[in-house]
Amino acid sequence: MKLEGKVALVTASGRGIGRTTALTLARGGADVILNSFNPESTAAVAAEVEASGRKALPLPGNILEAEVVAQVVEKGIEAFGRIDILVNNM
Repeated sequence: MKLEGKVALVTASGRGIGRTTALTLARGGADVILNSFNPESTAAVAAEVEASGRKALPLPGNILEAEVVAQVVEKGIEAFGRIDILVNNM
């Protein structure tokens, strides 16, 4: 996968399919915005993304709440300038 220069937002990325997806995108070259309920697991996956040489932005919160969705998108765009890929893993 050639994703150099791309920015991905992956929800429910603290474990399981979301974690695997986030790490796969990072290995492909994407920087990753991470969201899950659990702040500790979100931070742990962010550390794994960064260990692969990509940038990560952990933004824990419940995306079933509209204001959390707005904050995640806003902070992601502030940090990276855009979002190219969305994986809404629920």
